[in-house]
Amino acid sequence: MNTKKTVITLALSCTMIANMGAAAYAAPAANNGVKPAQTTTQLNNNYTTNKVGLGLTLNQLQQSKGKGKIEYTSKKATQIEYKEKWFNLKNPVTTQYILDDNNKVIQVTLVFDNTVAKQLTPSISKELGKAYEPVIDKSSPSDYTAHWKANGVSFILQGYGKLSEIYITSIPAPKASKLPIIANNKFIQVNMNVPVLSGLEDSKYEDQLNDILMRHAMKEKSEVYEHP
Repeated sequence: MNTKKTVITLALSCTMIANMGAAAYAAPAANNGVKPAQTTTQLNNNYTTNKVGLGLTLNQLQQSKGKGKIEYTSKKATQIEYKEKWFNLKNPVTTQYILDDNNKVIQVTLVFDNTVAKQLTPSISKELGKAYEPVIDKSSPSDYTAHWKANGVSFILQGYGKLSEIYITSIPAPKASKLPIIANNKFIQVNMNVPVLSGLEDSKYEDQLNDILMRHAMKEKSEVYEHP
């Protein structure tokens, strides 16, 4: 007697994937010491990617800010430095625009000399909203940190005694690719496309979400095998 094999295609709910991706994008780094988040109701448009300098070329920076102090590595410009005022603070701060291979800004670093990082947080929070202030691990080289997210931009403040720095970068949008899995037995062939998230700021949280997605997929596969 001939037995016909049934081919079944499974896919996880697109709504569930979208919800997980949105939650991952908004979630803080996994840390038991993180304080509850509060976001600003009206974001300050002075801190969009373009206005903080992210994505601008070296020529665009020089046209708008002047010649600046350029640092070279093997005759290639790697950063340009200015003295600028930020976050309505009283004094200007050393501002380093870090350049990629295409002479575009991929990071902005603010360097505060003789300033304790924790003292900067109230002023910055007036501009960006309440900060995440994780508890620092004893092995960390910094003694204080605070994080903000606004307009697709990440601001990370680190304190090293009387030297403080803020690292400003674009927040990568999370992406979902598909991992194909084919499972066979005598009667059934299951074709699966399991979503795999990438590009999250918190890699541990990304791993946890991908594990959840894979377990959902394996559960659906097992149910098909048990009830063909």
